[in-house]
Amino acid sequence: MNVQIKEVKKTATESFGNKQWAINDKKFNFLPSRKTFYFASYSGKEIIAYAQVEIRGGIAEIRSLLVKDGLRGSGVGTQLFSHVEAWAKIKKNCVKSVVKTSSAWPKTIHFYKKMGYKKDAVLPKYYYGVDWYYLSKNL
Repeated sequence: MNVQIKEVKKTATESFGNKQWAINDKKFNFLPSRKTFYFASYSGKEIIAYAQVEIRGGIAEIRSLLVKDGLRGSGVGTQLFSHVEAWAKIKKNCVKSVVKTSSAWPKTIHFYKKMGYKKDAVLPKYYYGVDWYYLSKNL
């Protein structure tokens, strides 16, 4: 088969990708939907922390947790993270939560371990030449 390969924008592949992933998901009995949710912590009208979580197949993947500089270690992140975990378990029926972080952020690794997460996998010298860790916790 003679084919051409081109670099394209995401929009050029979306329809094809959506259709093909739906076929594959059906074959393997995967839920084809994933949803992303956002949470924010406020002090007055100011956002001081936010979290992004993706729900898919009974798993809550916390994709981002960011606390305003100067407030790390104050408990803001712990409150937000605990809220997101409880929400995922109670409102979305998730049985597990997963996070990813790198060796460049040792305080973050300590935070996740303090929250009960265990290391599942290490990707040595991954993004930016540093080790990346996948950690998880049963909810």
